[in-house]
Amino acid sequence: MEKYLELKKTIENFLEVRKNSIQEMKLKESNGLNIQYYLYLVNCLIYEQLEKIPKNFKDELKEEILNWTRYRASYGKYDPLEDYNLLSVSYCWDDKEKMEKLRKINVKLSELIKDIIKISTEILENKIYPFEDSE
Repeated sequence: MEKYLELKKTIENFLEVRKNSIQEMKLKESNGLNIQYYLYLVNCLIYEQLEKIPKNFKDELKEEILNWTRYRASYGKYDPLEDYNLLSVSYCWDDKEKMEKLRKINVKLSELIKDIIKISTEILENKIYPFEDSE
């Protein structure tokens, strides 16, 4: 369960940085990044909210983990370096301070996504599924 707690913390950190940055600097996303569902599945597992878990939970969790591993992340949908970043709503190319702050935010988000991919890959490769024994 330790890996899932680490994953939960990393996803929540990503979401917090993203939310605060968008609000504070009036930014927009380059594209949507559907990570909330992944957090939902991880939370269901951690908190054992069985009444909220879909009937095919095991398969959905395994598929979502696979989606966030290095095996699928390089296909572009979840690519942390090329696919997702925050953009300024207004043109601020002449505001060096704002551009530097935006660059740092995008670097931080990329690092968090890399961590999510790394943890997800570890879970997949080591078959860390706490429900496997119950089958």
